Amino acid sequence: MKEVEEFVKERFRESDARYVGVEWFFKYHISVVHRLGMRLAEKYGADKTVVGLATLLHDIGLQIDPERHDEAGAEESKKVLERFGYPEDVREKVAECIRAHMHRYEPKSLEARIVCTADALAKFKTPFFFVKFAVRKAKPEETIEWLQYKVDLEYEKIFFEDERKEVKEIYESLKRMLSGKI
Repeated sequence: MKEVEEFVKERFRESDARYVGVEWFFKYHISVVHRLGMRLAEKYGADKTVVGLATLLHDIGLQIDPERHDEAGAEESKKVLERFGYPEDVREKVAECIRAHMHRYEPKSLEARIVCTADALAKFKTPFFFVKFAVRKAKPEETIEWLQYKVDLEYEKIFFEDERKEVKEIYESLKRMLSGKI
C-alpha cells in the first residue's frame, strides 16, 4: 500500500503545482481521508486493504474529469492497482468505493460507506473548506454558493451516527456562517 501512497502523493504534487501553485491536496485532504478511513475500518470491522487503497485513490479522477471524478477515478484506480499487482477482486472493490464516494451512487458495501464518511469527515475536521475557498478561481459569491451546497452534501455523506454527531456542531456553524446569519 505504501507504493500506492507514494504514487498518489506524487500525482497530486504535480497537479497542485500545475493548477494551484502550492502543494496542499495530499496533505490537507488525501492523507486525512486515509487516516480517518483506516480508523473507521478498524472500528467497524471493514476490509482494511480495500479501505486503505480506496481512501488513497478516491480523488485520482480529478486529474481526468473533475466533474465526474468518481467515475473516472474508479476506472483509473483499476489501472493503478493492476500496475502494482493487486488482484482483480481488490481492484473491483476499490473501484466501487471510489465510484460511490461522491454519493451520486448509493454505497453498497461497508467499505464504500466508510470511504464516503471519511471523505466527508476530512472536510469538517481540517481547514479544507477554507483552503478550497482560497484556491478556487471564482468570484467570492460563487464560491460561497458552492460551499453552501458542498457543506450539506458532505454532511449527508456521513453514514455512521457516532461520526455524524462528532461534526454536527461544526456543520451547523458552517451553515450559519455561510448564510450570513451569525
